[in-house]
Amino acid sequence: MAAISSVFTLAYVAELLGEHPDRIDEISLEMEPEDGFIHVHGCNEEYTPAFTARGIENLKELIEIHRHDSET
Repeated sequence: MAAISSVFTLAYVAELLGEHPDRIDEISLEMEPEDGFIHVHGCNEEYTPAFTARGIENLKELIEIHRHDSET
């Protein structure tokens, strides 16, 4: 397995996928680090959610599942 060399912030991924950041944040709660979802920690115990390339692919699948569920 190749090492992770970059991650993408939640805001960037929301823009990339054309979704609202709050929706991405809500859906990402279902993800684990092994799914490509991580927290980038900063000062004062703050963190930014981030995704690996694999995480973005997993997130796309979850978005489709949620979209399908909301239509039925």
